[in-house]
Amino acid sequence: MLALGAWRDRIVFAVTVVTAAALLGLVSVGDAFAATEAYVANQSSNNVSVIDVATRSVVATITVGAAPRTVAASATWVYVANSSSGTVSVIDPNTRTVVATIPVGGDLEGLAVNAAGTRLYATSFQGGDFSVIDTGTNAVIATVHLSPLKLEGVAVHPDGSRLYVAARDTSGVGYVKVISATAPFPVTSTITGSFPGEARFVAFTPDGSRAYVTDLSGAGNSQVSVLNATNDTYSATIAGSPATDATGRMEGIAIDASGAVVYVTNLDKNRVTAITTATNSIIDNATVGSFPQRVAIAPSGSEIWVSNGFGGSVSILVNNDGLRVVATVAVGTAPAGIAFADHSSALAIVPIPPQSKDVGQQMSFDVTAVGGVGPLTFAAQGLPLGATLNQNESPNSQQFSWTPSSDQVGTFFPCFTVTDGQSSDSECPELTVHAGAFADQDLDGVPDAQDNCPDVRNPDQADLNHNGIGDACESAGFAGSASTATNVNNTPSSGFFTIGTPIVLHACVTFAPSDTSITTFVVRPDPFFVLIEVLDARGNPVPLTNMIERGLLRLPGDLVAITSTQTLCTDIAVTDQFSLPPGQFTVNATYMTLGVKDPGVDKDNNCTDGGCFQPIVQTKAPAGSKTVTVRDTTGASTALDLLIAAVNALNDQGLKGSLGAKLRAARAALLRGNIGATCNQLGAFNNEDAAQASRLGSQAADFTNQSNFIKTLLACS
Repeated sequence: MLALGAWRDRIVFAVTVVTAAALLGLVSVGDAFAATEAYVANQSSNNVSVIDVATRSVVATITVGAAPRTVAASATWVYVANSSSGTVSVIDPNTRTVVATIPVGGDLEGLAVNAAGTRLYATSFQGGDFSVIDTGTNAVIATVHLSPLKLEGVAVHPDGSRLYVAARDTSGVGYVKVISATAPFPVTSTITGSFPGEARFVAFTPDGSRAYVTDLSGAGNSQVSVLNATNDTYSATIAGSPATDATGRMEGIAIDASGAVVYVTNLDKNRVTAITTATNSIIDNATVGSFPQRVAIAPSGSEIWVSNGFGGSVSILVNNDGLRVVATVAVGTAPAGIAFADHSSALAIVPIPPQSKDVGQQMSFDVTAVGGVGPLTFAAQGLPLGATLNQNESPNSQQFSWTPSSDQVGTFFPCFTVTDGQSSDSECPELTVHAGAFADQDLDGVPDAQDNCPDVRNPDQADLNHNGIGDACESAGFAGSASTATNVNNTPSSGFFTIGTPIVLHACVTFAPSDTSITTFVVRPDPFFVLIEVLDARGNPVPLTNMIERGLLRLPGDLVAITSTQTLCTDIAVTDQFSLPPGQFTVNATYMTLGVKDPGVDKDNNCTDGGCFQPIVQTKAPAGSKTVTVRDTTGASTALDLLIAAVNALNDQGLKGSLGAKLRAARAALLRGNIGATCNQLGAFNNEDAAQASRLGSQAADFTNQSNFIKTLLACS
């Protein structure tokens, strides 16, 4: 057992933030899973006790890093902050094993995960660092240095927009730092107020309107502070005990799913206090084990779980007919953080994130299965040429390995399957190969540095006139010029296309031979030989979503013999090749027949079968451009109705009138088909929204985001 002074150094400063998002939003109300097990961090035994919630018995003990203090859970993983190790252990709740260890650094205290499970946030007490972890890669992607402040608990606001971080300075004055959840994660404000000692733990009400903070003080005046979470300000103070009862140090905090009751642990009084949010006053107390640190609400919402630091146990309470203990479970030494997660025996492959490598670099990852009821059998389909899948030491894991070659630049989607004879699961990760140092943009196996025609696939490197330029890149027997002109032949009378409407490009190629005494063959333009490029408003290329497939050149059907200037045209459905979101786009068309030859013509330009069509024009005609606008008027109308409803729900009649008038005008303009007027009214709404931000609070940003979303759907300039 640690001495009390040593415990104060290592334990009392430990911070777990029990938030509505972390304990209720993730594992209680409307969850993607039903939590069945509690994970309790044991600081002095360096492990985690796993307790079956239904039987209230320990079913597993998991070794983690040194001095684990805080636990947070997402729908997929359990995270444990190891204070002395400066690491976060990632536990798979299905196998109850550590699957990854994330180096973070510092004296880790607070830990919280966002509702989507994509970001994990950690705080360091001694280092004063706020770290952001990408849970997909288990890597720290940002660190905000707030030293010399000492950081304690962290909580994610229910709307996911920002975080509250409990902190104190070197003189012992407490604060709450408000940090944006958007990179680069700036501190947007500092909440001061009645923090007599250390601002310790933070919990939000489920509706996000208030936050409650425990204020730890060794002077006997510990309390709970109430914050207005709509405008990030101090609101009120709740005394930790009646005036006749000296207050002990207030530590852990949690709020029930209804937002009606706040539960707080009292280290020195060995009790849990219940506070009603209706009047912000104490309504009940219950005695628990020695030195109660953390408190969490079980997923059912009917039980309150408390870790007893000196007692080596967890007290389980209910709050019906009074707050009372109904069970006690023995765990490891110095228990602290508690979180709930689901244990499932269902067979599943652990998600494999997208992989990316250059040509010649080895791509390797594990295909790991969890769950199942017996021996596992792995299989793979669609493996790239040269890729292997081999058994690891673990029977539940196999290793994929592949070193892509120069002709394998592109994207692959192999599928891995596992079965236990009763059920199965599959995972088809995205594997991308880049040319890298081995640049071969035409994928003909010849590096660009040696390729005599790097833009066009020509593995034979034919060069009849030996001028260093491959035949595929220069005109063969065509003296003259070719040009491309385009027009969108189905532009609606409104001047724009709506989502889902075909956009058809009419492309014409004009050939003007300078020598009309000979017959020249040209390839008839069609969607295969007229290449389409689409650029967005910023000039960035829009990805091709559907490649136009074509077989071999048909002779003579695909050819036209010309002896004079001639124009040939074709219609191309742009939307067959590109999925265009709302916006303004430039569509370019380029006629390209570089490298096209009669298959009867050999490398030296001789006809081998006596009936060749030559010369066939090989050229790249300049692109003709057209601008098109795509709008989602249906989606914009729906989104505008939702925004109008949100404004109509305001209690402030003045705001409702000034904002609502502009939205109704925008709605009327949209019904008339006047997009310009609609965009102008939305702009006026944004200006009024910004001007009234102090009255609207956090709703101002929400309204602006919704309005900007509508403007995006309408492609407003």
